Amino acid sequence: MIASASNDNLFPSAKLSGKALIDKVNELRDWVDTEQNYLTNTPFSMDVYNKKRAVLQARASLVLIMECFIGEQLRKIPKLNGTNKNSKGRATGQQRTKSQIIKEDYNLSPRLARDFQHLTWEGVKAAIELALRQNDIVTRALALSKSASIKAKQNRNDPKIKYAKFELNSIEETEYKTLVLEEPMYITTLFSNISLGLARIHELNLHSAVAAEWDKTRAAWHELLFPDCHMVQGDFTSDKCFNEPYRLKKKRLRI
Repeated sequence: MIASASNDNLFPSAKLSGKALIDKVNELRDWVDTEQNYLTNTPFSMDVYNKKRAVLQARASLVLIMECFIGEQLRKIPKLNGTNKNSKGRATGQQRTKSQIIKEDYNLSPRLARDFQHLTWEGVKAAIELALRQNDIVTRALALSKSASIKAKQNRNDPKIKYAKFELNSIEETEYKTLVLEEPMYITTLFSNISLGLARIHELNLHSAVAAEWDKTRAAWHELLFPDCHMVQGDFTSDKCFNEPYRLKKKRLRI
């Protein structure tokens, strides 16, 4: 796949680093997103569609490989302690924290930098293989999921790691269960509309004590359907409507 990119005019032929590399990745990512939307919304013959989709799959894979490569570079940047601008540990103005280097040299947001660094070559490879096997377009989200899963499996016996994503044995629920409440439970519904979904909750000993709805017509219908529920109608971003449901709930429950 890397070899085939040598004839691709969108793929970088020269060695790039820093912002130039990020610019190229963004250009490729924009192309992938635009082409994917184009293929989804434009009718093609099956032959033309398959050819365009094959190119899209290859370029999406190449973008992911480049992002993993950038993540590998970012992980190599050492963390510098005590180098903030007010620290006495900063002897010269040349020292920068890792986050400063990423922002200034790569022009990456904290979220993208985090995602790139979480990518692993094993996870990227597994994601590309799965996407191609399913005739789909590989995504960074899939590669991140595969990277985390593979890393967790590799570290599952490491006692130093307390929190990791492990595979759990599948447990199938076969027993039908019903909520049983000995005492009534009162709830508050926000953005309630007319609360048709709550029409039978009284059968479970659940009761809507307070509801909030912005639209006057919906609020009026709610009051007709649930006369025992106190309706707060209005803009929920205002202090009055925001605090009113809580005050009424406390009053209703005598807290």
